[in-house]
Amino acid sequence: MSKNLFLLCCLFVTQHGFSQSLDFTALLDSGKAEFKRQAVADSPDFSNAYSLLSQAVKKQPGNTEGRYFLAHVIDRINSSDGKEMYLSKKRLTIEASQHLEAINKLTPSYSGEMWLLDPYSKISAIWSGQAMAYLYAGKSDSAIYAFREGRQRGGFINPVLDYNRHLLNSCQKNAFLISSGDMVTFPLLYLQSIEKLRPDVTIIDCNLLNTAWYVRYLNQKQHLKLSYNNNDIDTLVYKEWTPTEVSLADPDNPGNGIKWTLRPTYGERYVLKSDLMLLDILKQNLHSRPLHYTTGPDTTSSLFLDSFLQPDGLLFTLVRNDADLARLVEAAPGKLQTYSIEKINDEDIRKSQDAVFLLNEYRRAYLTCIAYIHSRSQFANAMKLMNEMDRKFNVNKLPWSSEQQQQYSDQLRETIRKQL
Repeated sequence: MSKNLFLLCCLFVTQHGFSQSLDFTALLDSGKAEFKRQAVADSPDFSNAYSLLSQAVKKQPGNTEGRYFLAHVIDRINSSDGKEMYLSKKRLTIEASQHLEAINKLTPSYSGEMWLLDPYSKISAIWSGQAMAYLYAGKSDSAIYAFREGRQRGGFINPVLDYNRHLLNSCQKNAFLISSGDMVTFPLLYLQSIEKLRPDVTIIDCNLLNTAWYVRYLNQKQHLKLSYNNNDIDTLVYKEWTPTEVSLADPDNPGNGIKWTLRPTYGERYVLKSDLMLLDILKQNLHSRPLHYTTGPDTTSSLFLDSFLQPDGLLFTLVRNDADLARLVEAAPGKLQTYSIEKINDEDIRKSQDAVFLLNEYRRAYLTCIAYIHSRSQFANAMKLMNEMDRKFNVNKLPWSSEQQQQYSDQLRETIRKQL
């Protein structure tokens, strides 16, 4: 009798545990699915996703994926997209951050499903959103607090900051730097705010130019001139457009002005608000100042300036004439010498997928220069740079982030080897 009772108890415990596990899995899967639905909705409501994922985390607080998606839900409740970033609330920023901090304590290298950013980059992003809200409100001291808090809580990790230091220091004096993406824009702003690094460089995030508050911030707080009035800034979303010749003048050096054809950037019939705002900012403010991009030419941010943007180490730089191009080519090998990950801890790199992705931009800069030198039949110099790249960015310390990039590197190396 006692044996039967014991077996019944064991069966109950097993079934109860299995039921609890099923409950957790159902809550997690449903919560993730609901978050993804709302993330692309025109009028998102994250309350149900918050309820489901909160229950999941309560059942299994050690599950990092549950905490990861709950943090994203809280962040979207705080600011559903970039248009509401200036309304970020400190209480919700802290709540989202705490779940991400817990993930990093539970497992320094997160391996669950990701939504764009790893936990380290997401901590940086949510505290940067809070900092931007403070900056928009004119509270610069509070913005510094938010950036520092993000760093203390595990964001703004050393590899990412080190890479972005190289980006800033690669800029010419008084340059405009057009950036894109949380992994670049926010660390750049952190470095300018906390380390006072390169305050002469004007950083503009091309994605945030779709928001009215950010354009007003650049106009009112950064003192960039605009020809658009406040009503235009608030209401403009897109504009019908046909291929049109546009220009950037340089009043001090008329010969440095450039002209090109701006084609529609959306649906073959329109240009977006961000395109118009960027074009206007450059028209009103650039003049003879240098212009850099953190990413290569594409229709979403380069305004079809493709023929004027040339690779320049980690950056892409506006070239107005042959003399500019010659200076870029001559300086390229020297810039590569400054790139290094020697002082970065191996574990700091490998624990963050975003850091691995970002640091592979060093290889991209090398390979671009190597391909150019190879095209000029300078095979020995090309192989010298290839070997230098392999030595400085050893795969044991910095894994390749893209199989395609690795294959391109291998093929280029083999081609050069055969021509030596």
